[in-house]
Formats: sequence, structure tokens, C-alpha cells
Amino acid sequence: MVIKETRIIKYELENPHFNGVEFGELSKSFLPMDYAVCFAANQGRILWSAREAGAFSIEQSIEQASCGFRYLGCPIYLTRTVDIGIKIDDKFYHAIDDTINPEQNLVIARAQEGDESHFLNGKYLLPITDPLVKGALLRAEKTGRIFEATKGVNRLKTKAVNGKSEFGQDDGNKAILLDVAEPYAQMLSHLRGYNYGYMWFLEPESLERMGVDGNFVEVRCVHLNPFAKTKIFPGGRCYDDNYYIYDNTVAANIQFNLYAWVRGVRGAREFSTEDKVVNLDEKVSALIREMCGVENIP
Repeated sequence: MVIKETRIIKYELENPHFNGVEFGELSKSFLPMDYAVCFAANQGRILWSAREAGAFSIEQSIEQASCGFRYLGCPIYLTRTVDIGIKIDDKFYHAIDDTINPEQNLVIARAQEGDESHFLNGKYLLPITDPLVKGALLRAEKTGRIFEATKGVNRLKTKAVNGKSEFGQDDGNKAILLDVAEPYAQMLSHLRGYNYGYMWFLEPESLERMGVDGNFVEVRCVHLNPFAKTKIFPGGRCYDDNYYIYDNTVAANIQFNLYAWVRGVRGAREFSTEDKVVNLDEKVSALIREMCGVENIP
């Protein structure tokens, strides 16, 4: 398949943390994952991450507000950020990764395989021994992007008290949006007028039912919906009300075969931090390294 860009459109953000990162044109319609990968690649770009999409949404909202808040629709943004559901020592966890290496990124490298598996089986189970799974888990452990799975939908306040909000300080939100988590919460609160934001994950019961155990993980992708309640169209089909994506949602339980809008980026960099994003029990960290066949991470 070939999706060609007819004109070159690029955007750059004012946020200094994204200096040198060039954002391409938004796709003209919803795309499935494998088409989305090609859409970005044919522009010489890769899919944006949830963090990059969040930062773009913040500046887009600021610009709209300065123009009298001209509402521009309610897109669901597909991203290269992956959520890996894993069982460790009788508990379930989510591990987040969005490496810029297209050969190591699970969403990009396995787009077609994941699409087919989710379409046919409703799940995309991979063995922990899979090289891409191991790499993603080790990167997530090293940066602190792993947190315990709890309920499926978290409704969190966006209003900040002393500079911090429930939404911006949520472990799942921080693991996905990183340093953009709190600014994103304030965008939802002050510029979009939302008192609450939602985090949407697979809960432990669903992960167990799918077959996630000490040997297999469930792989999902992360979508953002920063604007309004939007119907999800899996494989082009309209499902019942249970498949609405909530208002102002970070959704990390999305199947590869669900369509969404996409934007590519050029010049993206791996996120780095001296401190772990989420504090994970050292015992759990050690078990992850052991499951991946390593004792120490260089």
C-alpha cells in the first residue's frame, strides 16, 4: 500500500522541550494502524507518541482560545505509544513504551500482525520471550513507566491545587504523557472546560481472561481524545454505546484494528529522565529484569 502526501505541511511547537521536532499533516480521515504507519513513513516521519500528541493538543487549544475558541471537531489520535499488560508475582501491571526506533517499536513493527490478531481474536498475546516485548519492558522498567493495573476507567479531577491535579499526577497518565501530563490536565481544565479527565485501561479481570500470565502479555496501543465524546469505529464498523471513547480521555486499552486520525513527526527524541517517572517496588523491577533474562540494565 502507498499513501502519498500531495503537499508538504509541517508544524513546530513553542514548547522548548520539543525543539527540532517537526509535526506533519493530520490524516484526512480515520486510518487503521498499518495504514497509519505507512502514512507517516511516506512523509519520512514516524507516528507521533502520546506525549507528542498531547503537547500538540495543548498548543492547538491555546491557539484556538486566542482566536475566540473556534471548535475544530473531536479527533481520536492514534499514537505509537504501546501499553503492555503483564502479570508479575500474582499482580497485573501496565508497561508503557514509545521508542522512536521503528524496528523496535511494537506498534510500528507489528502493526499488521496486531491488527489481524485483534480483529480475529480480540486480543494480541505475545510471549515475554519475544525480543520486541523484552526490549519494551526493559525500557519501561528503566524509566519507571510501569504501574499496577486497577480499575478499567479512572475519572480524575483536572483542576490543580498548588500546581497539581488528580489527572496530572495519576501514575498511568504520567507513564503515558510523561512531562506533558500536568500541562495536559490544565489544558483540559482551563482551555477545554472539563472538570474531569478519564484514564482507560484493561482491568486485571480482563487481562486474566485474555490469558495474560507469567509467560504471555497483551499488547495494546494508546489513543488520545482531547476534545469530546466520540464514537469508535473498529474496522469501519459502528459498535454499541460501550464503545464510545469518553470525553477528554487517555485510552490505553485500544486494539490495533480500531481506526483513528494520525500525524507523523520528524526529529523525535527518546525521552530521558534521571528519576523514574513512577516509583515501582524494587522487587517488581527485579522480577521484570529476571523475566526478560537480564539482571542489570546498562
